[in-house]
Amino acid sequence: MYCEPLDLLQDIPLLHLIALVNDENRAPYNQESNPDGWVFDGTQASNDDIAYLRAWKACEDADAVIDPYLVERFALPLTVSCTKLNTIARTLALSYLYNRCGIVCSADFEKRIEMVITDLENIRDGILTLPELESLITPIRNISNKTAGDKFLTNELLNNY
Repeated sequence: MYCEPLDLLQDIPLLHLIALVNDENRAPYNQESNPDGWVFDGTQASNDDIAYLRAWKACEDADAVIDPYLVERFALPLTVSCTKLNTIARTLALSYLYNRCGIVCSADFEKRIEMVITDLENIRDGILTLPELESLITPIRNISNKTAGDKFLTNELLNNY
């Protein structure tokens, strides 16, 4: 995973994130007064919470967008974390959460999404490099079993014209 639900807190406050994933409008967890409340702290309790799982799903959806851009240059799944990919994944995950709630993104956030897609295209094309991942670049290999003897138009045939 390029980002996790708690990483999203780098971009938005906790209560904003909870508003995006807490469809049941539950209050925060409290052992005595609200044992069924939401838990969003990365513990096992939060891993079982539906609000946390919705945020996790958004992160997985972001990964599904990123992987096709990386597959031609890197051996997947990546074994090294990358700051740039974390930032890209957070942006995409937040856009999914906004869309699932029907929230129209600001013009600035829309530009940020466009920049993220451009960055992914540049990573795919080798224009933008990711220093943390240089050791994982897969060489481009020629996948063909053809030899010079397989030519359909041989030099002898061409000389007859």
